[in-house]
Amino acid sequence: MNLVLTDQNNTIFYTFPSDFDLHTWDDRDFSARSKVLERFGRHGGSEISDRAIKPRTIRVKGAYHAASQAALRTFLDNLLEHLHHNGEPYRFSWEDGYYINVDLVKNFRQRRLKGGLACKSVELLIEFQCSDPFWYSITQDSHTNHWIWTSPKDWTFECHSNVPSPLKVRLTAYDVCLRDITIENITDEGNLCRYSDPGFCDGDYIEIDARDGSVKKNGSNAIRYFSGAFLRVLPGNNTIRFTNCISSNFSLTAPRRYL
Repeated sequence: MNLVLTDQNNTIFYTFPSDFDLHTWDDRDFSARSKVLERFGRHGGSEISDRAIKPRTIRVKGAYHAASQAALRTFLDNLLEHLHHNGEPYRFSWEDGYYINVDLVKNFRQRRLKGGLACKSVELLIEFQCSDPFWYSITQDSHTNHWIWTSPKDWTFECHSNVPSPLKVRLTAYDVCLRDITIENITDEGNLCRYSDPGFCDGDYIEIDARDGSVKKNGSNAIRYFSGAFLRVLPGNNTIRFTNCISSNFSLTAPRRYL
């Protein structure tokens, strides 16, 4: 297993050496957690957390055995530089395609080993502070480029997460003006959003993204035309209903995330 650090586009910028000896990795079991709570944002969106959005600390313990003292120092300097990543957030990943969002390194401790490998080996403790308490899969759930010819139009969206996940909707108008549309998750107690814009016409597109609470028309902020709740999808099948969206094309995406 190669532990890696990636940017927020999942591009790797640091790979731990293949002979890095991973001892323990706390809080790695994301398959099931307890005490799931909800917090509703002022913008109408919702968030899910097992610890009321308290930051999660991920502790990684391991050891590295270098060929020389100089090689060990090079390894440590290089690792520290990348762990801080110029103060920017990044992702901590492993090669089977999952990651957690990292805000910063809360703690970094090293202990030189003694004995036959004196001064050429080190034990490490790295503590990542993560305000986003979820594990994510690089693979997202998605349905792309589907047409709407009737109103209302129901669509089944399958969510593979084990907790609710924020939904991103992209809708493009063709040969019509969609002045007042409604998008609803029937499965999630009928939570819905409404987009009312007399200028939403042929060739225009909107993106309603619950993950960051944004609404954009042709790439520009259009939240003034938005009302209701940002949508989420529940684990399993969800029924998404589109109303007054005839002659349009839609795409749906949601991150796969786990507690």
